[in-house]
Amino acid sequence: MIVLAVGCGADSAQMADASPDVDAFEAPVCTRPKVFINTLAGGPETYTPGPDSASTNRSIMLSQPATVGPADLTLVAQAIDRARLIFEPLGIELTDVDPQGEPHIEVVMIGTGWPLPPSFAANAPIHCDGGAEGVAMVNLGIRRGPGDLAVSMGYTIGLLAGLEALTGAAGNCMSTSVQSTCTFADQVTVSAPRCGASTQQQQALLRLRLGC
Repeated sequence: MIVLAVGCGADSAQMADASPDVDAFEAPVCTRPKVFINTLAGGPETYTPGPDSASTNRSIMLSQPATVGPADLTLVAQAIDRARLIFEPLGIELTDVDPQGEPHIEVVMIGTGWPLPPSFAANAPIHCDGGAEGVAMVNLGIRRGPGDLAVSMGYTIGLLAGLEALTGAAGNCMSTSVQSTCTFADQVTVSAPRCGASTQQQQALLRLRLGC
């Protein structure tokens, strides 16, 4: 920790000379996966079946290649702003700039070419270890507002980070119920765990796996 002192009289110059070089201080580099919200602003992209790979556009949810296109980018930007309000208190940053070679998970905001069942508002595989490279998809081909899109983003990011889906649990981002706002809890009970534990500390897990 660098402490800056304010001196008085003749000793102040001497104290200033002895101060550490602030310019030489380097903040620690965050090594946790980035959270990339792919708006498809650059145009349609093709995703292929296989184990999740955000770096190479591969998704375990697909049975055949799928070319997906963007939605209303203004609506998407509003949804990202709402989703940031969910994750910022946990120290988790959402970016719409492709991290490319850096470790990341990805949420694809799909306006055209939705490749999953049409009734799905969003979907993602659960990654119990919360590792990098997970791919989630959010459906904008149906009429939706920024609030419930942000909830879908929260839900799918949670799955990629290893959080369990919850039945009921109104107001929780991992609830399978439709809602327009949500938060993550300190601790929840999981009725049908897929990752082995009957309780989860949602906030702590998210900070551990995605926070910086």
